Amino acid sequence: SFPNSAGASMFNEFASPMIVKSSFSGNTGVFGGAIYNSIGAVNLTNCTVSGNTGGAGGAIYSSGNINMVNCKISGNRAFNGSAISSLNGTHTITNCSFSGNITENPAGAAISTTNPGTVTNLKNCILWGNCPIEVLAEGSSTINATYSIIQQSMGVYPGTGNLNVNPLFVAQPACNAAPTTAGDLPLTGCSPAVNTGTNAGAPANDLDGNPRPFGTTVDMGMHELQSSSAIPSVANAGPDQTDAATCGLTMVTLAANPPGIGTGLWSIESGTGGSFGDATSPTSSFSGTAGATYTLRWTISNAPCTASFDEMTVTFNQNPTVTASSNSPICAGSNLNLTSTPSGGTGPYSFAWEGPNSFSSTDEDPTIIGTTTAAS
Repeated sequence: SFPNSAGASMFNEFASPMIVKSSFSGNTGVFGGAIYNSIGAVNLTNCTVSGNTGGAGGAIYSSGNINMVNCKISGNRAFNGSAISSLNGTHTITNCSFSGNITENPAGAAISTTNPGTVTNLKNCILWGNCPIEVLAEGSSTINATYSIIQQSMGVYPGTGNLNVNPLFVAQPACNAAPTTAGDLPLTGCSPAVNTGTNAGAPANDLDGNPRPFGTTVDMGMHELQSSSAIPSVANAGPDQTDAATCGLTMVTLAANPPGIGTGLWSIESGTGGSFGDATSPTSSFSGTAGATYTLRWTISNAPCTASFDEMTVTFNQNPTVTASSNSPICAGSNLNLTSTPSGGTGPYSFAWEGPNSFSSTDEDPTIIGTTTAAS
């Protein structure tokens, strides 16, 4: 470690070194705790840069180009800038994981860039748990990201396929412990980063040399999970059943999706007196009380991952009944007052009266003025 140096482990100027399967840790430097890059292009593949301290750039300080694939950047501390602090150049960073990095000043703790024309392109990367924020682009510089997890206080970082959700590393490093090599950034089986990257431009292997993809789609980050995702299938409870098709019924057949991963279970969230024929079946029957409305939940679980659920509504509509009456008997020439008393079903009601002498009415309680014997 050379405390007054620019890049305590590597100083690059006007060159394009290819660094493969290397580790940089425990270094201290003024500009770049581990690596200083000026004008040239640093190429890092399957490398770990962790536990370093820099005045500007806890891990890397650069005014040139950077290309990184399958790299772990964690537990680095910077007093200005971030884990990677850059003034100029184009940076292409693919399937890398940044976590547990910290900067003392309010800058992006994973990546900060300045000056116009500085462009950083992130693909299939994870930036999570860096303090105080993940990225900062100043001076008209640009940080682009696609198919990446970037922690945000709210919303999702702009770009196709990006997420703002905990990647669920095996062991999340604490940024306030930096400089440190603690933390383990492979993905757990419940990670939302599994199978959510893009195969376009992804490396054929991960940091550990495991093949990508495992399955059909690569994972985000440095690590490719070498087993099927344990995340339960997204639950779909099926359509609501609240229309006229349920009139007069007290039992319906449900239509949820069968679990691809995990097990399903129906539950009643609101409504009383209901029961399932088989609460574990997506197409279970459901019985309830005439006239009642139920909110039903279909949950797909696969512990220890977070369960997925969806809800639907069932209403057992009642067929309406009506009692008709009048003020008869009456004398010819008097008014005949007809009265209806509806019940059941759900109002408002519609009415259709028919009678002798071509009488018809849609009123609830119509009156026939001056009745004749032809209306009898």
